[in-house]
Order: sequence, then C-alpha cells, then structure tokens
Amino acid sequence: MPMPTIIKLAKKSLKWFLYLSALITSVLSANYLQEENLIYTLIFIFISLSFYAFLIIKDFKFLSGLSYISLILFFLCIMGNFGDDTSERFVNAESEKIFYLMFGLAGLYIIVLCLYLLTTQGWRKKLSFIILGLVVLLLLIFGINSPSFYDNFIYTRILVSIVFLLSILLIFKKRKIWRLGGIIGIGISLLGFLMGAIMFSAQIYEIGEVEKEKVLNFINPKAQEMFRYYNQRDFKNFCIYCSDDLKFKFAEGLQGFVSSRDSNGRYISHQEPNVTRSKGFYYIEYPIKFGNITNLSYFTVMLGGIDPEDTIYGFNVSLNKGE
Repeated sequence: MPMPTIIKLAKKSLKWFLYLSALITSVLSANYLQEENLIYTLIFIFISLSFYAFLIIKDFKFLSGLSYISLILFFLCIMGNFGDDTSERFVNAESEKIFYLMFGLAGLYIIVLCLYLLTTQGWRKKLSFIILGLVVLLLLIFGINSPSFYDNFIYTRILVSIVFLLSILLIFKKRKIWRLGGIIGIGISLLGFLMGAIMFSAQIYEIGEVEKEKVLNFINPKAQEMFRYYNQRDFKNFCIYCSDDLKFKFAEGLQGFVSSRDSNGRYISHQEPNVTRSKGFYYIEYPIKFGNITNLSYFTVMLGGIDPEDTIYGFNVSLNKGE
C-alpha cells in the first residue's frame, strides 16, 4: 500500500478514535456521576469536551457535524441531572460542588464553540446561534437557583459569571447587534446576581452532622448556663454571651421577659435541638419543657459563627415550632 494512502488512512482512523474516545469518556462520566465523589466525572467530562471541541474546530465535515450534535446531546444530559429533588441526588456538599463545576465547564465549552462557529457558514452557524441563547438561559436559571447545600452558593455565582464575561466580550464586537446583546447581558447578569442572593437568603438549610456537632459543642454549654440563670432569675447574667446590641435590647425589654418567666415557670429539660442555617446565621432550636406549660415550647438561639469570639445575636422563646 502506498505511503500517502497509509498516512491518509491513519489520519482517518485517528479522527474516529478521538470521536469514540469522546463517547467513551462521556459514558464514563455518566457512570461516575452515580458515585459519592464526582471528581472522576469532572475529569472525564473535561477529556470528552476537549475531544469534541478539537473535532468540531478542525472541521472534518461529517465527523465534525456528528461531534457537534453529540456535544449538544451530552450537555443536555448533564443539564438533565438538575431537578427539583436535588437534595436526594447529592449525597454531600462536595458532590454538589463538583456538579456545579461540571455544569459550568460544559457551558463554557459550548459558549466558546458557538462563538467560533458563528464565524462560519451553513447550518452549524444557525444552530450555534440557537444553542448559544439556550446555554446562556440555562446558566442563568441554574445560577439563580439556590443550591442544596449552604456552602455551595459561591458555585452558583460561577454560572452567572460565565454569562457576565460573555456579555463583556460581546461589547467589543464590531456589529451593533452584538454590542446591544452584551449590554443587555450585563444587565441581566447583574440582576441574576441579585436575584440569586435574594433567593439564597430566603432558603433555610439543614446542616450536615459534622457541622452540627461543632455548632452544638459551641452553644450547648452556653445554653445550659442561660437555662440555669433563667431558673435562678439571674437576668443580669442570662444574656452574658449575647452581643452588645442584644444586651441593650434585652435590658430594654426585661420587664416583658420577667413576665414570661413568671407565666412559663421554671425550665425543666430540653430535647435534641434542631440546627439550620440561613442568611449567614446558625439557628439552634431547643424543644423546651417549662414547669407551667403542658406542651413543648421552643427556645431558638441565633449565632453568626462558632469561633471563640462569636456571640449570640438573637434568641426567642415561642410556643410554636419554627417561630
């Protein structure tokens, strides 16, 4: 067989090898998606996207078109792993973090490829325009959405940031339509940052067992002292672990607190507290048994952190849970 023919056959085989490798790594990423640690998913997605991108940019006609369609389907499969029941899908905060990184990486690849293909001609240019708009919309939707775990809010910001950076890039385009799109995109991105923060602040998060143990180790001794001062009617020391502002407010409303102490009776005992986090604060809710009340009451403490210098920013006694 002549040497040029062998070289041509080798190049063709290499193209298909890269495409099959992209498919295989796509399947492997989906397989590891079911595991608790998704780092392998992120690695395989990076490899798969890189192979797809290379085949598309090199413009191998049929194979490039097939790679482009495969890439879009792959991205839609990744997107399909988001849902309303994400709390059941992510077994821990690490899994969700990598999932957001995976989604952002795939979205970034799609955007860069679409921008490149918009400089070409034919069906790929038209389809790229549609796909670009779809990916931007999805990044904004999922970037605004609140995560399942409190610490992963920062990773939703990455999704919106991709759209923000794309909008800045469009402003430097020569055509007025792209500049207008960039200006609109910046406005929508900034609105997305704001809306995401608002939705996140309204979300109440159950925290993990490790973090819960740290919070309870910090607050339980202080709460026990507060209950002891409460029974002793030592209202001067009851708020000893409170912030300065809270001490001032407590002193102002002391008469009302004394009245509630008289009506509720002595503190008897408490059950296992519930710990949540919202708006940057920990909320520790103790189910309390008071001497003069048949049903359980609830004593809720608000903490800004669990460092030694942190103080109690608020507390509340209620007959109803969650108030």
